[in-house]
Amino acid sequence: MITDYLSAGDLIIARLKAQIPNVAVLSARDLNGVKEFSQPAPAVQVLYAGDQVIPGDLSDDAIATVVEQRWLLVVVTRSAKDTRGGTGAREEAGPLVTEVIQAVQGYSLGTGFSDLRRLNGPAPSFGPGVLYVPLMYGTVVGTTGSGT
Repeated sequence: MITDYLSAGDLIIARLKAQIPNVAVLSARDLNGVKEFSQPAPAVQVLYAGDQVIPGDLSDDAIATVVEQRWLLVVVTRSAKDTRGGTGAREEAGPLVTEVIQAVQGYSLGTGFSDLRRLNGPAPSFGPGVLYVPLMYGTVVGTTGSGT
């Protein structure tokens, strides 16, 4: 049983920092108030993206609930090379996306969480010389509540 519902975010951040030490790893609190062009790049942003409740079985007046938390890992790269076409940012993003996937795919967050698994996520977005590549991951969290 977990005691901090959102602790998966800190565990993902710690894993990324350990596996990819040459890249900034940021949480939502790190990005609060930061303008696009003043944020670090290359970077990986780790953002809570909500959850999905999966109803469980009823037994002995208890309702078992399974929740899959979703975590959005956004790879951010910036390059002055071909800012209109984005070639430079794409060239930097490809290897970093691969490193992020290798660092977290199947990673065990520990007691109370299932291993991280890749989910469908949003499409990449582009800005002048900046590329954002979102990778969505899920972890199942089991909780038990009393029925009424």
